[in-house]
Amino acid sequence: MTGEPYLNVYGRDITEERRAIQETQDLAKFPSENPNPILRVSGDGEVLYANEAAHALDGLLADGEVLRGDLAGAASEAFKAAARRQIELGCGDRIYAFMLAPVTGEPYLNVYGRDITEEQQAKEQLLAAKNSLEQRVKERTASVRLLQSVVIAANEAATMEEALRTCLKEVCIYTGWSAGHAYLPVGDDTEAFAASGIWHLDSADRFGALREAIGSARIAPGAGLCGGVLESGEPAWNLDLAGGRNTSQANVAHEVGLNAALAFPVLLDTEVVAVLEFFATEPNPPDAETLTAMGHIGTQLGSVAERKRAEAALKLSNARAAQAHGRMIDAIETISEGFALFDADDTMVLCNSKYRELLYSGIEETVVPGTKFETILRNAVEAGLIHDAVGRVEEWLAERLAQHRNPAGARLQQRSSGFWVQVAERRTEEGGMVAIYTDVTELKKGEEELAKARDQAITANSAKSDFLASMSHELRTPLNAIIGYSELLLDEAEDEGQDAYIPDLQKIQSAGKHLLALINDVLDLSKIEAGKIDLYFETFE
Repeated sequence: MTGEPYLNVYGRDITEERRAIQETQDLAKFPSENPNPILRVSGDGEVLYANEAAHALDGLLADGEVLRGDLAGAASEAFKAAARRQIELGCGDRIYAFMLAPVTGEPYLNVYGRDITEEQQAKEQLLAAKNSLEQRVKERTASVRLLQSVVIAANEAATMEEALRTCLKEVCIYTGWSAGHAYLPVGDDTEAFAASGIWHLDSADRFGALREAIGSARIAPGAGLCGGVLESGEPAWNLDLAGGRNTSQANVAHEVGLNAALAFPVLLDTEVVAVLEFFATEPNPPDAETLTAMGHIGTQLGSVAERKRAEAALKLSNARAAQAHGRMIDAIETISEGFALFDADDTMVLCNSKYRELLYSGIEETVVPGTKFETILRNAVEAGLIHDAVGRVEEWLAERLAQHRNPAGARLQQRSSGFWVQVAERRTEEGGMVAIYTDVTELKKGEEELAKARDQAITANSAKSDFLASMSHELRTPLNAIIGYSELLLDEAEDEGQDAYIPDLQKIQSAGKHLLALINDVLDLSKIEAGKIDLYFETFE
């Protein structure tokens, strides 16, 4: 096929043809009995012999014994050239093939005729089939090229509109239609479609009025040609834009020389996502090849719509994920603690600025996502940021990594700059690690001050106890004297009969004893506080 990268192969059964040739050769031995015309003619065309079949053949012989002119001329040429010739001639309503065979050394040649009417008809039918096949191959090739163009455009198109524009152009070129445009959904409404303004026109000047007439017209399911396609999801056409109850747009199309319209859907599964409408000058119904191609194109464009929907959904999902990630970052940036997240491979996923500033001041640039925890820790140790690791780097690293891999509650860690942090690590469900680092320096200082105050209180309490013990001893000595002298005075007053003094002396004695009991109780309390109390064990009911 000229200009094509392929060739066509046609087969024909010649069994009967070969058999007929053989029969002709066999029957030539018996000319009088042969049903085919057999003749012997001289070099100038004179008939020397003709069998009955030759005489009976309409138009073969002229004036009884002379070959017809065209056959006589061929015989003369064959005789002169001394070479066989074959010629096909019409005799009445039949077609015969004549073999002209010169006889070596003789002044004549033999002519053998054979009816090839059926063969000729078979050849003509085969030729017609060949031409039909070639035409179909050309149509199929054009259809494949159309689909290839649409597929490439669909895959490369950044938007659905761009894919539709290319499709309209390719379809118009393939079919020879003059104009095409697309209806698309209005917003998210899958029931209302409107002209998108996406067009292909063979002549903007000639068909501009149609474009203006359609403008941003809307279609509804079941209304008009495109509305019917929208409702049924099947292609439809109007081959008479000049008559019938047509829309104003169809009338404008007819006025500019367009006589037929075809519409077909773009499908996503069973959902119509676009309707394409085309106009042609000739009202020829679309053939099966065209309808099949349009169906494939509609499906291909539907996949573009699906991809664009998926891309839009992915874009929205990514935007929401980015928004959520941003909110999370803002949240961890606002907390006063250092925050870090490591994955199951112990590689940092993210951290807040407090984590870098609090723990790794001076080497913040090394604390970035993608860095191993051990690397971060080693950099901190080598930079001298961890007080507990001074002088025992490897030993401390081994201990800290073991604690990190098997976290068990919060731990305190002193940094070389003098502040303290509380480390709290927890495993995630995926095997990662979340770490919270809290600056507890002020709390640690408060604990130290509290310990000092406690020690001072203990010292003061001990001094108080010593004071009370000393004071108790010093107070009991004069009280014993007061109580003793009051008893002596009371005895003397009773002996001398000075009854007026007895009540007062008794009061002095009673008050002294009461005060002594209080001092003994204070002394017992001081012994308890000093841990020197003596216990006496007694049996009781």
